[in-house]
Amino acid sequence: MSRIGCYPAAVAEFTIGELSEHTGVATRTIRYYQSIGLLTKPARNGKEALYTDRHAERLQLIADMRARRMKLDAIADVFESDALTRNSAADWLGLDNLRVGPWSESRSRSYDEATLTELLGDRRAEILDDLVAENYLHFAQGQWHVDDFPVFKAALVLYDAGVSVAVAARMRKVLRTRLASLADELVDVVESEAGAGYAGEGTATDLAQHLDRFRPIAWESAGDVLAQEIDRAISER
Repeated sequence: MSRIGCYPAAVAEFTIGELSEHTGVATRTIRYYQSIGLLTKPARNGKEALYTDRHAERLQLIADMRARRMKLDAIADVFESDALTRNSAADWLGLDNLRVGPWSESRSRSYDEATLTELLGDRRAEILDDLVAENYLHFAQGQWHVDDFPVFKAALVLYDAGVSVAVAARMRKVLRTRLASLADELVDVVESEAGAGYAGEGTATDLAQHLDRFRPIAWESAGDVLAQEIDRAISER
């Protein structure tokens, strides 16, 4: 009898393939969640990794929060702070970075070999060369360097969803090109209102201080609009 059929029992155990089948979460995604600490590592019976119903429940929680458009970092914060027992709008909306700071603050990260291996998990052998080729990371002075961690992380998430690194890089290029033009237009809109109660006198400092107040909302609203437009584009194919 399949162990999946015994799932309601407290002692239910699954192989990674069975867990994937039961939850609908790809095995690569399960391993990725383990590598970033969202999912605890399974017990082992010899060489076989065995998951339990607790892993299945955690995967369901992650899926529920992802459906709310929460970022993985925000989900990790929820688990670490027991925020699931609280009704925090910031947690559930993923607005985990409400501080005011430069729009272009550093997003670079550096890893030694062991840390990078832990981050990439068992995908390392099949993905590392592609990540280097597409300039997601590079090796220098004994460490691996990521210039833009959110973009790097997105490439890993897309890869676990079946999107190759090369295709993710093309998507990155399209977003960067189009968003650069959009940023120019948005700053022009605010600048045009300078002297009418917005952005002070329209100096670079005034504009930066004014726009920084809206950075969390910009992240959330821009992501939502993009998701809506992707749905529209797919439906019109």
